[in-house]
Amino acid sequence: MIDKKFANLLSLALVALSVVLWFFLVPLKYESGGFINVTSEATYLQGAFGLETTILGVNLQILEFSFLNLIPLVLMVVAGLGVLAAFLKPKDLDSNGLKIGVILLTLVSLVLLMLVKTFLVPTTEGSFDEHALTFQAFIIPALLLLTIVLQVLKKAK
Repeated sequence: MIDKKFANLLSLALVALSVVLWFFLVPLKYESGGFINVTSEATYLQGAFGLETTILGVNLQILEFSFLNLIPLVLMVVAGLGVLAAFLKPKDLDSNGLKIGVILLTLVSLVLLMLVKTFLVPTTEGSFDEHALTFQAFIIPALLLLTIVLQVLKKAK
């Protein structure tokens, strides 16, 4: 078993790192074959809020806003706030309810992050059917999985 304060501090650091990485990691990559070879990459941020690119001097809107790709960020922030509350006030929030809530929020966020490709909203100008997940797509879910393990293994008292 792991000390509760240490587990909460480490969980908080992992969730905060996951939130920051959500803005910068590139989980999706697309290479089109054909007359014009186009290579495109999309971050989690672009998968949620849209992607515009310029091909041969023409601006193309490839992805539109996707609410389902935004939900993992919101869930990670709420889980981080739960861990922060447990870290700052461990005696007042000693219940298993907060621990279970953080675990569930983190688990749902992890699953939704793995479905980032499924939740993309392509426009008629862009086709993301042939997008592949890159190695970076598994970094944030791995950090969130470590957070879940820490929350499960922390001492009750």
